[in-house]
Amino acid sequence: MHDYKAALQSHQRALAIRIKLFGEEHESTADSYRELGVTQHAMHDYKAALQELGVTQHEMHDYKAAPQSHQRALAIRIKLFGEETERNADGYGELGVTQHAMHDYKAALQSHQRALAIRIKLFGEEHKSTADSYRELGVTQHQMHYYKAALQSH
Repeated sequence: MHDYKAALQSHQRALAIRIKLFGEEHESTADSYRELGVTQHAMHDYKAALQELGVTQHEMHDYKAAPQSHQRALAIRIKLFGEETERNADGYGELGVTQHAMHDYKAALQSHQRALAIRIKLFGEEHKSTADSYRELGVTQHQMHYYKAALQSH
């Protein structure tokens, strides 16, 4: 309904309840932070959204802070659920995109390779998420002038 102010209030209340019930390092709390950040982003309240969302930092070209947020989110998810989950594959992919934008192609390559490995293990070769990983990997390989590898990935 685009009533972002009301949505923001609801997300803030949900976050407060989840922190009280579960603490900071819980999946439900992480979900509340994400929902709050997405709403703040939609409201163009980028400064507030920065506290919760590495994607927002990336979109604002705050490439120094964005990888830290992505890595923190990954660390929490790995601690809670282990390394090989779909959300972690997404997190590695987002981290790789940000690293690529920072021209840290070696780190981006490693992040995209990790995302791909998780997705292959979870979904197999013939899955949309796996194809997305191959595409992102190919873009980074191309930028690094690894043309044969990029061609294989694409």
